[in-house]
Amino acid sequence: MTTVNNLYADIDLYGKEASPGVALEYFDIKAISNALTLWLTSKKGDFIRNPGAGGILDKYLFKTMDNSHLFKIKLELISSFEDYFSDSLALDEVVFNPDYKNKILEIKVYYHDIRTGVSDNVVAYVNSNFAYKRFEYETVEYTDENLYRFVQITISSYSVEKLIYDTDMLKWRWGKYIFSNFSYTDTYFSQILALING
Repeated sequence: MTTVNNLYADIDLYGKEASPGVALEYFDIKAISNALTLWLTSKKGDFIRNPGAGGILDKYLFKTMDNSHLFKIKLELISSFEDYFSDSLALDEVVFNPDYKNKILEIKVYYHDIRTGVSDNVVAYVNSNFAYKRFEYETVEYTDENLYRFVQITISSYSVEKLIYDTDMLKWRWGKYIFSNFSYTDTYFSQILALING
């Protein structure tokens, strides 16, 4: 995260593009949220010129989520937050909501911008291998040719994800996109499926 014209700026942590060859940029509160999410979910080796950076949660891989480890993780997060963000952000609270049955830990980091006083929070979900992340889904209501054109425009920066039928949501899902009106009766069903899934 850097500062441009007194605004915080960052590029999308998932590598999405605003247009072909142009990185998607975020500013101010979205840039902060993006940077904090990367800080929480990165792994050692994710940073090309600094292979020792990242992976704040790596040392807790496969550890039991008992009170002792949760306390250590919280101290580590607080200390790391101060090291990386104390010149621009103030940490208000770190909250853990462990789901012992499913081995998932919800981490909420509450903070405020020292410069503006604006408060916000980021949420990350990690499991025993710290690979599970939750993010907000975006609903796409297009159908037929409009949906096909949306996929054509988006696929260059989103080609890794596959189109699947999510049995929990009972909707077709393409990564973070929920196709709310898409079904096998759509006139472009076969073309959209072929375009995304190959």
